[in-house]
Amino acid sequence: MSELDIVTAFLESKIQEEIYLQLPKEFGVSSRGKIVLHDGYNGDKSGTRTTNVVVQLKKGLYGLQQAGCNRYNILESHLKKELGIVSSKYEAGIYKTGSGATIIVWVDDMLLIGSKAKVTWMKSAISKRFKIKDLRNVKFFLSMHVERDRHKRRIYLTQGAYIMNVLTRFKMEDSKGCPTHMDPKSKLRNRLAEEEVTEKHQYQEAVGCLTYTTITTRPDIAYASALVGRFSADPSTADWAAVKRILHYLRVTQELRLRPGRGENGAIGGVRRHSNTAPLIVYADADFAGEVDPMWSTGGFVVLDQYETIIDWRSQRQMTVARSTAEAELNATALEVEEAILLQKLQEKLYRSGNRSEEEEGRLIVSAFNDNQACIASLMNGQFKPSTRHVGVKYFWLRELVRDGDVDISYVRTDVMIADGLTKGLERAKHQNFLNMLSLSMQLICEAEMFSFLLV
Repeated sequence: MSELDIVTAFLESKIQEEIYLQLPKEFGVSSRGKIVLHDGYNGDKSGTRTTNVVVQLKKGLYGLQQAGCNRYNILESHLKKELGIVSSKYEAGIYKTGSGATIIVWVDDMLLIGSKAKVTWMKSAISKRFKIKDLRNVKFFLSMHVERDRHKRRIYLTQGAYIMNVLTRFKMEDSKGCPTHMDPKSKLRNRLAEEEVTEKHQYQEAVGCLTYTTITTRPDIAYASALVGRFSADPSTADWAAVKRILHYLRVTQELRLRPGRGENGAIGGVRRHSNTAPLIVYADADFAGEVDPMWSTGGFVVLDQYETIIDWRSQRQMTVARSTAEAELNATALEVEEAILLQKLQEKLYRSGNRSEEEEGRLIVSAFNDNQACIASLMNGQFKPSTRHVGVKYFWLRELVRDGDVDISYVRTDVMIADGLTKGLERAKHQNFLNMLSLSMQLICEAEMFSFLLV
């Protein structure tokens, strides 16, 4: 894996529309038509100072609405011409070459995956059109620290440096740690009129940092960050206290590393014991009517590939009020299966070529696990009576997949349900088990004190 940075990526694209820019008062236009500073730093003091001078924008700027799209079109056109590849229709930022190499693009950062010869070839082709900065073997990508143990053939992802920057921003770098990110007995609710308001901008900034941390390497705080994010429009002091508790937790667990692959016992959440045929394995769970005010339910899911690597996770409040636990679990299962099928299509395009064979056409796509027997039975026997139309659409769509053999749904005990911690707060012992199932571990050599703190 090698990383590239495209220098001033947005400036590479030309603007198709007519866009004019009014010059700041510190700038002017010289007699030769050049933009100059009035203090003469550009070596030309003949500029005319006026607030009525406008210039036509020829190339994209960071922040311009169409600049990102124009840059993407130029990049894709060049990759198609030089490398003969186009982006995946399921994920526009991922490219697959005919020789098996992969390119991942995020704005101006690129990750090249393949053999040494293929990576060198891709770098050469990209540098023909763009000015690049070769960062060689990837160590940091999108604030994620990538650690490689070549002896054990493992990769670890962590965000210790990013989390420390966040803690410093909110003056909590020296704060005391907390073993869990939230009190399982506390229930946040909408602010009452008599309750004190906290500073909204600071609150939203902190929630944004927590959300980014969640979607990259820290599924353990997915539920807590999603919960505090629901009150960003009108946060109370209680909401801010909940955010600070998450930051206290990150203070002592900032070096937790996400380890793709199997756990130390050879399985994650009992996956090996239940399924080894489906390309994707999903766990779904729901907390029925867990919210105080509107009595909404919260759903969560974890997606694993056939090598038992966690590749996706989510904690999300369901959009409608479920009338039973089975209905809440059904909504969560439908959401996870929908996401897993999309990932399976992306995976198939990346790692397979041509159409599926007859044998693959009848192959199981998703193996789903749930800890609610009523939900599983309703999908197997068709006795569920949907309360509303949109719930009925999810139910009959999911039941058709189960009937056709594309999706297999099985029961799993709650104590090995990986998604349990994505729907509610957990007490300390259960939270530690949750971390183990997520393959989040501490680097014991340098973080022994932090690790023991969690176990006390």
